[in-house]
Amino acid sequence: MGETGLRVALRSSDPLLVGHVRRVTDVAGWALDVTPAGGTAPRADVHVDSVRERGPGDPPWARGVRSRREGPLWVAREQPGEWPAPEPASAVVHLLPEADAELAEAIADRAELGHARVVGVVGARGGVGASVFVGALAREAAGAGATCALVDLDPAGGLDVLLAIEHEPGPRWADLDATAGSIPPDALAAALPVWHAVHVLAGDARGGPSAGALVPALRALREAHDVVLLDLSRRADDAGATALAACDDVVVLAPGDVHGAAGLLSLAPRVAGRGHLVVRQGTAGDAVLAAPDELAVASGLGLAGVVRHERALRAGLERGMAPGDRRRSPLVRTARAVARRLVPA
Repeated sequence: MGETGLRVALRSSDPLLVGHVRRVTDVAGWALDVTPAGGTAPRADVHVDSVRERGPGDPPWARGVRSRREGPLWVAREQPGEWPAPEPASAVVHLLPEADAELAEAIADRAELGHARVVGVVGARGGVGASVFVGALAREAAGAGATCALVDLDPAGGLDVLLAIEHEPGPRWADLDATAGSIPPDALAAALPVWHAVHVLAGDARGGPSAGALVPALRALREAHDVVLLDLSRRADDAGATALAACDDVVVLAPGDVHGAAGLLSLAPRVAGRGHLVVRQGTAGDAVLAAPDELAVASGLGLAGVVRHERALRAGLERGMAPGDRRRSPLVRTARAVARRLVPA
């Protein structure tokens, strides 16, 4: 593995092209995995494909949700002749060796994104059930085949208690302080407690994430998973701002009451362009300030779903029922719809 730990995957049977790309990766200290033309993508930080050797029946050259969405970087040797158009057709083709520097820069930029799509969930106010919803969302994402991590960002912890895995072995946030500088992605994922195929990083009585552990832990989780779900804190501290900035999408769970609407309008500017609204409906006797579509218009967030009130949910959770156990419940139906929307196959 290279000095930086970055792994590049190239698909090509052209030894000259392989040599050009290997020179780029060797100079940067990156590891290079080479797969013959037409091969299947391995897991890597960045995928590079040969546009001249591209065939109509080639399998997708990407692994992971974000990598599939971005597509590979395209390369070719400088030589006469036509080649098939890349996908998308507007994509840049790096002609080597002249474009060695541009390819190195493109690989570095792509690597900064990591593998995973990062989705945060936050309540517009306290007590709205954001932790329950993010648990159900993680369960649905994992059930759809994504490798998934669920991260508790509440300074007081408690997500593992909700999921009934507080006695399961594995690191919590307080255990990562000593290794914050370098956390091997595969090692962290393998060590974490597992809940319904979801790797869970939670706090405990010792506290939540420290400033030193947060960034390297999120980076490691992004490299090892298809999707990372964050149970965001509503606190506007440095850790909260860092976690929010890492999100590709943010689901805001809001009720239609006065406090919920006020919290939603306060959060909306911080998630503009990547926010998705899920409205939690209350009981028939609750005072409702605005309907779901009105909340969406007022906040400027797209309406991703509505969770109808479940009379038995709170009692079930208190008896040890986990989020998503009732497979036909409104909670699960909405979480499944949001997962399909934000975690494409």
